[in-house]
Amino acid sequence: MHRFLPSLVLVLPCLSGCGTVAETGRSQLLWFSEPQMRTMALKAYEEETGKYPVITKGPQAEMVQRLGRRIATASGRNYEWEFKLLDAPDSVNAFCLPGGKIAVFTGVLPVTKNEDGLAVVIGHEVAHATLQHGNERISQPTIKRIIGKPIEFVTNVWGRLAPRSRRAVMDGLGLGFIIGKALPYSQEHESEADEIGLRYLKKAGFDVEEAPKFWRRMAVAAPEGVSDSLSTHPGAERRAKRLEELIRSMETRQPR
Repeated sequence: MHRFLPSLVLVLPCLSGCGTVAETGRSQLLWFSEPQMRTMALKAYEEETGKYPVITKGPQAEMVQRLGRRIATASGRNYEWEFKLLDAPDSVNAFCLPGGKIAVFTGVLPVTKNEDGLAVVIGHEVAHATLQHGNERISQPTIKRIIGKPIEFVTNVWGRLAPRSRRAVMDGLGLGFIIGKALPYSQEHESEADEIGLRYLKKAGFDVEEAPKFWRRMAVAAPEGVSDSLSTHPGAERRAKRLEELIRSMETRQPR
């Protein structure tokens, strides 16, 4: 018997099949059900956020919670949303995991500068969640081979995975961060999250004009992480220009 056949047999029952991103019309392949993704994401979220002190009080923590809830409501998705502010002043980042598990590092706050700037970051991450980019990312063959037995993994073997394997799974789930550490989302996913996140911002009543401003500030704060030389992420200036174009045509479509 072919050595990959047993894993294939285990994978097939959880295949959700081909779908279409409602907001953009793009086709996507999702192997895992949303409950399975939530199980994986929760374990990964607990492990990753456990590496940093979580700030639960004060104006910055309250702002993350307030903006997160506001944008999550605008998305229309009834997830078990969580928003954490992690004390990591050297990390100019934020990340999202499936099912609405989002973390913001304190290092990104000087770049966001204001509530609308932070809303740009959170809106982008919320869009990654609602668009199921983590599911799509982890469905790729390389990640499936690392997991080996997806059904068994989902239910009971996370703790027995080697650290390298858990890291690969978390990368695939969405720990690609804003500026390209770990295993980042593709340019297609990043551009899609930029667009849909912008729609969420407008629906939630934030100033969408802050989006291109944020990316130009990010280009200065972390130029090595947002250049076009990173094939998985569009360059910051290109993102800013595309966002300006999207802002000019915001009336054509709204998030569902």
